[in-house]
Amino acid sequence: MKGIFFALLILMSQAVSAGSGVSAFGLEFHKTKESDLAKQHKIIANKGINKYSGGNQYSIDTSQIGLTGLKSITVVFNKDKELVAILSTLRKSRYKNLKSILQKKYYLLKQHGRAVGNKGATFLKRDIIIELDAPHLSFEMTMNYLRADFLKNFKNSKEKDQKRKQQRENSLL
Repeated sequence: MKGIFFALLILMSQAVSAGSGVSAFGLEFHKTKESDLAKQHKIIANKGINKYSGGNQYSIDTSQIGLTGLKSITVVFNKDKELVAILSTLRKSRYKNLKSILQKKYYLLKQHGRAVGNKGATFLKRDIIIELDAPHLSFEMTMNYLRADFLKNFKNSKEKDQKRKQQRENSLL
């Protein structure tokens, strides 16, 4: 079932935008390589190998980005040194504005939340999924740009971890 979802997601994303690429913070998916990162941004820290992509991940300096409320950015590459994820944390007060901006650029797949409570929205362009998530009792929100193959690896890994945990707990009883 999940394989069908991702196949439909990729087909739909190609139909939505066969043209221009997806970029955030000056980094463009399917073009930016790991070697390009230091040319474009000041790297604060190498955060090691990402569990889901098998490639390096880096924290970059947000002070030169110029986006109000931006607190952190982690850039993730795969083993082929291709950009597969941009993970950012921002002030939650930016949710409504950022959602409006993203809605003008990308196809809105789904949204949830009301005036009070958790809020979120998922956008799509090509094979890139953009997720906004603003938890209710937090002052921060996340805005993540994820390549579909990275997201699939993440979800598969989480499912396997949950199954292992369940089996471990079942064996204790």
